[in-house]
Amino acid sequence: MAEQNKSAGTADNNVHVSGNVKPLDIKSTNTTASAPAAKVAASQNSKENAKKKAAKMPPSIQRPGRNKIRVPKARRMKLSVTKVDPWSVAKVSFLLSIAWGIIQVVCTCVIYWVLQAAGFFNAINSLVSSTGVSTGGTSAINIQSFLNLGTIVSFVTVFAIFQVLLIVIVATIGSFIYNVICMLVGGVRVTLGDD
Repeated sequence: MAEQNKSAGTADNNVHVSGNVKPLDIKSTNTTASAPAAKVAASQNSKENAKKKAAKMPPSIQRPGRNKIRVPKARRMKLSVTKVDPWSVAKVSFLLSIAWGIIQVVCTCVIYWVLQAAGFFNAINSLVSSTGVSTGGTSAINIQSFLNLGTIVSFVTVFAIFQVLLIVIVATIGSFIYNVICMLVGGVRVTLGDD
């Protein structure tokens, strides 16, 4: 009977055996089954350790859904501007100065309309007429006769055209001078960072 119980114990590890027969230990007798079990236990321990480490890290460094803890590093590169193309400088400065000229004309028109709506020109005319200054006849000086909107806008437009030419010439000459200086000094150093 003990031998039957012994053979039953080897066939099924969950069978309770009565008497002097001890059930078989799976870890000691079955070496092929113990290797995957050890791997599973080790992987569970490593996952638990990673979760504990991730819980200790600040939330900005944690990545949801991953066990790896990765700290982002910003890349920085030090570069130097050693040469500037004069033709590209001329084109860019030309377009920027045209935009600046348009802004000047528009602002001049807006300022003229605001001053006229505020009564500035009428106040100047009354101030000049109260001083007794006249044009030689009986009529007083009228400022709006020679400071009208057309005259002011045409003056500002001519000034903006000269300004465009001056800015383009100065910027182009400045790029040539910068290239010569860069051959001697090495250029302007710039540090670029990855955000």
